[in-house]
Amino acid sequence: MELLIPSGYVPLDEIKTPLIFLAGPIGGGEKGGVAWQTTALEFFLPYEVTVASPKAYEPEDPVYKYLRIGDGQKFHDALGWERYYLRGAAQKGCLVLWMPEESKTHPKLDGIFGRDTRPESGEWRAKCAANRNLRIEAGIEPGFSGASVVQRNFWYEFQDPDRSPLLPADQTSFTFHDKLEDTLR
Repeated sequence: MELLIPSGYVPLDEIKTPLIFLAGPIGGGEKGGVAWQTTALEFFLPYEVTVASPKAYEPEDPVYKYLRIGDGQKFHDALGWERYYLRGAAQKGCLVLWMPEESKTHPKLDGIFGRDTRPESGEWRAKCAANRNLRIEAGIEPGFSGASVVQRNFWYEFQDPDRSPLLPADQTSFTFHDKLEDTLR
């Protein structure tokens, strides 16, 4: 596994393994003090993949040793980096969208938990519905605020157009996982 973080740029054509992007809340989703992104990276350790994570890692983090150093001058800010690797992962790997419950012991202190994740999920729902070749796996941990709205929007978008919209929304081709490990498989 190789790790990409916002401080570095590696051109997509230089990434020779499947690209995974970890999309979801950055702060406030920790379990036992461990960020969900770190748990995801540990899951991918045995695989030959490149994982782009917008979470910042420090040299003392156990996963830091997998960091692939690139040119940090390509993007104006972290958002530009995210947009580039989100698109790349959806095309040549997988966009992993995980929406955890906010941590009760390490809640987000500076703003709304998952603020950017909700609109990103809507954007990628629309992109994947328009282009079924894009790859996304999504999961919502029970307790994520607004989960039912996010799920219903995906489900209705991915219904068979020949089916009645009166059918239950969960009878569609899109599956949400409720455990991170199931989302990553």
